[in-house]
Amino acid sequence: MREDLTFHGPAFDHLVHVVPDLDAAVAAYREAGLPASRAAAPAAPDLGFSNGSWRTDGTRYVELLRLNDESAYTTSTYAGQARHFAPDLRAAAAEGGAAVGVGVIVPDTAEAVARMRAMGTRVEHVVPTFPRGEGTISYDIGWPVDGPAWRPFVLTYPGTREERAALLDARKPERAHATVEALLVETPTPEEDARWTAGALALPEPVRKGEEWRVALPEGELRLFPGERARVTTVLLTPGPDGAPVPEASLLGLGYRASTRAA
Repeated sequence: MREDLTFHGPAFDHLVHVVPDLDAAVAAYREAGLPASRAAAPAAPDLGFSNGSWRTDGTRYVELLRLNDESAYTTSTYAGQARHFAPDLRAAAAEGGAAVGVGVIVPDTAEAVARMRAMGTRVEHVVPTFPRGEGTISYDIGWPVDGPAWRPFVLTYPGTREERAALLDARKPERAHATVEALLVETPTPEEDARWTAGALALPEPVRKGEEWRVALPEGELRLFPGERARVTTVLLTPGPDGAPVPEASLLGLGYRASTRAA
C-alpha cells in the first residue's frame, strides 16, 4: 500500500450514468436541481467519449457519459477496460440512458485486483495516463470482467484527499446541496453480488433486510434487490450541511430521491 494513498476507502467514489445526449442530460440535471456541467475538453483528445458530472458536497460525484466513437474508446488509454465496457455503454444509451458502473476508491488497486483474482474473477488492471505540464499524470483502475453485471470497479488516485478536493474545487466549484447515502441496485442475483462485492472490497459481510442485501460501502451504501436487469436504479440522497431540500427526479433511466432518514 502506498503511504500517500492510505486516506482512500474503500468508499464510494462515483457512479457512471450513460446518456444518449450529453447536453440534454446536463440540462435535465440542472433543471432537477443537481448542478451538472459538461467537462472541459480532455487532456487526451481521442478518448472516444464526452462526459460531465454533478458533484456532492464532498469529493464524490455522478459522471454523465456519452460514447461518441467506440473504435477510439477501445484503442485509447482506457483500452483494457474499454473493450469490456463498450457493450454496456451501447446498451445503456439504446435504452435512453442507464447507470452502469460504480467506482469505488481503494487504497491500492493492485491489492484489490489480486484479491479479486484470488476469488476467481478476471480483472483488467488499467493505468490511464494523460499529459500534465511537461510530464504525465496517471491513476489505477481495476475492472472486473466477470464481476456483477452492474459493474462495480476500483480505482486509486495519486496524492491526498485534500489535494483531490482542491483539484475538484478548481474544476467544479459548484456543488449539490446533498450527499449520496445509498445506491439501489437491481440484479437477478442480489445475494451473490453482495457477497462478491464485500469480499472483493474487504468489507464486512452483507446484511439482509427484507428483500435487500446491503453492503456497507462508506459514503454510498449498496442496497441490492431482486429484478431482471443489472442496473443502479436509484440514488438516495440526504441533505447537505445547509439542510436544503433534496432534489427528487427521474432522469434518463436513473432516479433520485430523498432517503427515509432525510424525509
